[in-house]
Amino acid sequence: MNRDLISIAHTPGGIMQIVIAVLALESGIITNAVFVSIIFGAILSTMLMGPWMKRSFAGRKSVRMIDFLCVDAIVPNLQVADSQEAIRALSDALARAGAIRDHAHLLTSLLTRETDFGTALGHGIAIPHTRIENLKDPVIAFGRSATGIEWNAPDGQPVHYVFLLATPVGVEDVHIQILATIARNLSDQESEKRLQAADDLQQIKAVLRSDILRN
Repeated sequence: MNRDLISIAHTPGGIMQIVIAVLALESGIITNAVFVSIIFGAILSTMLMGPWMKRSFAGRKSVRMIDFLCVDAIVPNLQVADSQEAIRALSDALARAGAIRDHAHLLTSLLTRETDFGTALGHGIAIPHTRIENLKDPVIAFGRSATGIEWNAPDGQPVHYVFLLATPVGVEDVHIQILATIARNLSDQESEKRLQAADDLQQIKAVLRSDILRN
């Protein structure tokens, strides 16, 4: 099952395939026949993604994503300049909430991973994440930035929604499941609009429960 989820995570997105194919065709790098093949593959992979993910999650241990949200580590107005400041702010919030024992280790692990592999997904979303020894349960912090955070995102856009995730070592399946759930649900434009429009902490919590961290 873990192999399936890793494969899903590395399957090229349909939209990105189409964009690259159009640019390549216009530049004369590929022929019309190759272009048609790429478009067909993009459409096919998009159609198969949902059933594939459903099959991969079938029979897995049922977890409720919302149970992992640390409500005392939600920052409605995250005022930071870059990714490192954002990670520090949210890890500090988890430490203040008592959700993390070794704050220094968490922060170092997150920043190291961010340096090696950036966690901005594009479309204003970033999910810095790591696995921590001696952590009982997964924990999620959330920050929202109205102005946007420079994160070296693949689409070049600033990040507005940051989900910081720490999971215990040895529950890689749950770790991947949480990442996939957040990315999938926040890609829904209506859910993103509701999260953007939430006026206060209580409304943000409600949207996270009903839209973003729903299974």
